[in-house]
Amino acid sequence: MKTTDPTPRGQTTLDFAIAMGVFLLTIAFVFTFIPSLTAPFIDGNQEQTAVADRVASHLVEGSLADPNDPYVLNVTCTTAFFADNTAPAGCSYDVDGFQNRIGVSNRADVNVTLARVDAATRDKTLLCDTGDGTVVKADSADCDPSNDGVVYQIGDEPSDRESVTVARRVVTIDGQDATLLVKVW
Repeated sequence: MKTTDPTPRGQTTLDFAIAMGVFLLTIAFVFTFIPSLTAPFIDGNQEQTAVADRVASHLVEGSLADPNDPYVLNVTCTTAFFADNTAPAGCSYDVDGFQNRIGVSNRADVNVTLARVDAATRDKTLLCDTGDGTVVKADSADCDPSNDGVVYQIGDEPSDRESVTVARRVVTIDGQDATLLVKVW
């Protein structure tokens, strides 16, 4: 005798396959996107990136340049900044000390360099103020740091074993194109 089940389940193979497909897609989604949600909290160089970018923008858009004419550096303000001298009248920074001028605590190591980059060879040549407001290459005979010349580099150089973040800005100084490099480690 054949008996029939009074409570039929109503689940077919197709229902099971659809439910398992949705479940597996949900699991794949979770494993795909959860690591990217936690990645910003794992990466250790984000602070360095933010500091380098902020310092570079601060220097070329205000401290060393007129805010109405950004990326065109004032030779007098730039020379005083790199010489670590008191800011002359008309410059946008008025505090003493390299770390204070760039607004970074002493626990971050920072180097700021103004150089000319050769487009063909990618070689960097530091720039220098000769002492009379003329900007030349630092390896020029006119650049004499012992006689009022100021090489446009301030801060220690990072060692080869440290992770360094670099922010670059292309600027104009004394009618010449140059690159401002901010290194943070």
